[in-house]
Amino acid sequence: MRNKRIVRTHSMIRKVICNYFNLNYNDIDINTRKREICEPRQIEHTMMKVYTKASLSEIGVLGGEKDHASVLHSKKAINNLLDTDKDFVIKYRIIQDMFNDEKFNQVKNVFMNIKNHMDKKNYLIKHYKENERIREESNYVDQELLSIIGN
Repeated sequence: MRNKRIVRTHSMIRKVICNYFNLNYNDIDINTRKREICEPRQIEHTMMKVYTKASLSEIGVLGGEKDHASVLHSKKAINNLLDTDKDFVIKYRIIQDMFNDEKFNQVKNVFMNIKNHMDKKNYLIKHYKENERIREESNYVDQELLSIIGN
């Protein structure tokens, strides 16, 4: 596999599609022509082509051990449905919106993790500076005491 990002994107797309169609994650890999499996797999192939730079062969391997011709057929079938079936257009757009929400949530989580790390870092810096200031004051007091005792 060429790229970890492609695998992560595939995983997100599959998760969204399985959620929408109420399938288990690996159901899409089942070798069948049943519409309830075939359509989600074709949507997955099409979305992988839209949202990644993966080759048709890579998409086929990730999307149920299919070859590049199956991925091409999926893309053509989905494009045909998008051109002719208004209900399918709505379904496809809902899945796209769910995927975009999933991507947004992942990015949001990354930024929240970064923010938490920065908050922790700032806290540590603040307390380090505070401890440094206390050490300096303590050293000053020690020097004052030594000067008083020494006289």
